[in-house]
Amino acid sequence: MFNCKLALSISFSISLLFLFSGVFPNTSPAAEIGGNELYGTSSGTNMQKGIELMMNGDYRSAISYFEAAYKAREHPPFACWHQAICYYNLGDKQRCKQYLKFIFANFPKSRMIASAQRTLAIVDSDEPPDEIQMPADYAQTYRYAGQGAAMSRQGQGRSITGKGSSNSSTAKFARTASGHMIVTVFINGQPAHAMFDTGAETTLFTSSQLEAARINLNTKRSNVTLVGVGGETGVTEAEVDFSVGGIRKSMTIYVQNDTVLKNNQGEDSALSYGLLGEDFFGDRAYTIDDRSRTITFYGDGVALPKSANSVHFDREGALMIVTPKVNGRECPMVLDTGCSGIAFSDKHIAGMGLSRPTSANRGEALGVGGRRDSYIFEIDTIQLGGIEKKHVSASCDLHATNSRPLLGSSFLEGLVLTVDPKSRLIYLQ
Repeated sequence: MFNCKLALSISFSISLLFLFSGVFPNTSPAAEIGGNELYGTSSGTNMQKGIELMMNGDYRSAISYFEAAYKAREHPPFACWHQAICYYNLGDKQRCKQYLKFIFANFPKSRMIASAQRTLAIVDSDEPPDEIQMPADYAQTYRYAGQGAAMSRQGQGRSITGKGSSNSSTAKFARTASGHMIVTVFINGQPAHAMFDTGAETTLFTSSQLEAARINLNTKRSNVTLVGVGGETGVTEAEVDFSVGGIRKSMTIYVQNDTVLKNNQGEDSALSYGLLGEDFFGDRAYTIDDRSRTITFYGDGVALPKSANSVHFDREGALMIVTPKVNGRECPMVLDTGCSGIAFSDKHIAGMGLSRPTSANRGEALGVGGRRDSYIFEIDTIQLGGIEKKHVSASCDLHATNSRPLLGSSFLEGLVLTVDPKSRLIYLQ
């Protein structure tokens, strides 16, 4: 329990979700106008409209306005860079790279060069989204706010969050070798990586993770004790500005000092990534699309992608409880994207009248509280709604304290599922 809409940031942090038909610039590159490339020969109307459309996900329409901005000499390198982002978001990495290389060839002295270089590095490597710095006066000139992305001279320190809270917003994720979904998050504007974890009620990072990301927080003592597969752990808490894929909120996150855990159980006993829990996204509808490796969050009033194949879920606390059939027998489980397999405790196995297979392999389960001994085996069949999978990896975690078995990535991987918290339905494809 516990590749890529590029995350742009503007020193003042723009969450650029890379999710780029337009015509490649065919006019002569505009010179750096009057020594100041930011201010062109017109009012910037085309740029304003293009940014508005881009931030609301209409990338194709945005491209035409960025082309017009370029031809009108409205901040030419800036316009080209935005076209690169739009093409990437449309899945055309080749056109994206053409625009970036056009900037290098035709605006070698532009202050956008560093931003374009960082963008190209991320596109070429398919690395997780990262923060890309933009010159300060660009940040001071443009403000991307909620719906409409109106431009104004607002100074730095504002976060560009993509789409506003009433719209949809998409984040890319990567899967680790163990099947965990890793997203880029921003804590007080600084990037870090976390598991998207529907089996975690709260959002948590270890002190080592925050130190490695160079994120300093003012924590305060907490009476909260978190319980995970590995056991209990004490935490401190911090109030932060937190954002993922264009969704931003002020919230409490929890910090685990993992020094004692490492000293007692070894360096590999602590979590490698933070946990992005239900306290951030649980009140929002969202779609996890494992085929495109994206998570789309929906605002109020947005029509959800539905399918005839749906299942009901209940809540225990913030956790979602579904009832799949395990080897033909109903078994309430926690829907847990933070679990790499399907996890039972020894008590769960006994309560179902089952026994651990003698062919099970010895292993370990890693969670918030550290490690536990575990046995790995296969389930013959498991079915949720109209989705059935066979020979699915599962584990029996000895003395685990979770109240329900966990339905994790060995079943969920490869699916598209939409969670509607208001109707308490999960649509499966």
